[in-house]
Amino acid sequence: MTAHVQLYDTAYRRFALSARRRVREETYGEGIGQNSWLTKDEWDSALDWLVPTPQAHVLDVACGSGGPDLHPARTRGARVVGVDVNAHAIETASKAARRE
Repeated sequence: MTAHVQLYDTAYRRFALSARRRVREETYGEGIGQNSWLTKDEWDSALDWLVPTPQAHVLDVACGSGGPDLHPARTRGARVVGVDVNAHAIETASKAARRE
C-alpha cells in the first residue's frame, strides 16, 4: 500500500518562506501570493470583469494561500471571503490577511 502524501499541507504550511516567495516572484514577474500559473497582469484582466466596483463582494472557493484574494482587496477595495478545505491553506491566508 502506498502512503498518503499531503501535498497541499506541505505546500501551504511553509508558503510564506522567503525562498518560496522569491521563486514565485521570479516565476510570475511579480508575486501576489499566487500558487498557480496566473500572472499579476492576467489576474488584473480577470478582475476587470470579476470586480466591477469597489463595493464588490467576492467569494473564492478553494482559496488556497489567499494571496490572489488580497490583491483585489488591496487594489480595488473589494471585500473578499475565501474558503478552503485545507487547514494549512486557511491558516496561511488568514496570516496574510492580518499582515495586510
